[in-house]
Formats: sequence, structure tokens, C-alpha cells
Amino acid sequence: MVHGGWWLVVGGGWLVLMEKIECVISKRKHLDQAGHGHLTESHYRIEELDQHYERFWGASLARLLPPPAGTQNQLPARFRVLKYYSGARQFWVYATAGMSEGNSLELHLLTSAEEDAIHVETLSAVAHYHLFGHEVRLGDSVNIGRPWLPGSSCTRGLLSLPYLDGPDLEYFHSAGCSIRCLWLIPVTESEIDFRRQFGTEALEERLERAGFNYLDPARQSVV
Repeated sequence: MVHGGWWLVVGGGWLVLMEKIECVISKRKHLDQAGHGHLTESHYRIEELDQHYERFWGASLARLLPPPAGTQNQLPARFRVLKYYSGARQFWVYATAGMSEGNSLELHLLTSAEEDAIHVETLSAVAHYHLFGHEVRLGDSVNIGRPWLPGSSCTRGLLSLPYLDGPDLEYFHSAGCSIRCLWLIPVTESEIDFRRQFGTEALEERLERAGFNYLDPARQSVV
């Protein structure tokens, strides 16, 4: 029974992430009021992931944000979105923590716009499907059903390698676990159509050759 929600497309198939869905989620240890707690099933603490990110972005954790109210009872209690500002690079970073409970994966989004509600909703939608629907992986595309920022033609996301920082950022290791950190790049519908026809590598090469500005919500499609 669908009561409303986000549309998400993964690997070419349409799916609905519901804001209201009956599901059984085992009780897990909650984060304390400061947002810190032991992530029992993933065997790492948020502080550890935070330190990993800080090494590359040169930014201290600005806020630790909960998922949207409609999904708080569906996502794991420990799920949060970490928010950073990198003064050296002049962008905001929103990154998941707790998405790795399903498959060992976390995502981050780079943006010039400090829009907490929009970016948290986007990452929470992908995390929800990853945990309770179908695991998303490197090279998958997602359709969040709206512009990633108001007025943008980028309504899709591509799960990509973190090319700006390389494999040292991509892999976070802690006692008992290894987490892969991927970059969610906002892209256009025509770029995803190009990817379906020619492959992910061809699209990434086209983006690189065009010198696309991944921070610009008004950027034009490269295809």
C-alpha cells in the first residue's frame, strides 16, 4: 500500500520508496543526544568515519542530521547524514553514516548549496532502498524524482568512484569492517540515457572531457 514517497530507479527498473511501509526492523542501539554511539552491526563508530572524512575534506563535522521524519521509523536508528564545509575547496559535503548495514557502502554528495532538507532527503531515499529493497552498487543510477536542487536539470544520480580524492577516501577501514565510500554525482536524464547505451565509463569520460562543474546545479548536459 503506497501512501506517497520518492520514485527511485536503480539499474533501469522503477521502484517506489514509500514514506509509509510496513516493515519489521530489529531494535538497535540508539545514538546518544550528541549523535554518537556504537554502530554494533557495522563495528565502527561515527567518530571514526568522521575522522576518515576530515582527512580528505579538511573540514570538521558541522552537523549530524537525522533522516526525514517520515522515514525515521524505517531507517536504522543510527542512520545519520554527516554535514561538512570544506573552506579550502569551497563546497559542502553531505555523507551517509549507517547505510553500510546492508552492504558495506556509504555515499557522499558534494554541493555548493547548503540545503539540509533536500540533501538529507536524497541520501535517505537511496539509503532506504539500499537497506530494504535492493543493494545499490558502483555504476548504478538513481532517479530521485525531482531536481537535485531547485531549477536544476539534474534529476538523476550516478554512484561513482570518489575521483577527487582517490582510493584512500574510497575505502574506510575499522576493526572488523571495511566500508566503501562512493560519490553520488548529480546527472541529467539524457546523460543516464547515454550511459545505458554506451556504459558508465563512457559517460564518465564524457563528463571529464567536458570539464563539467559538479557543484553547479544549473550546468548543462554534456550529451
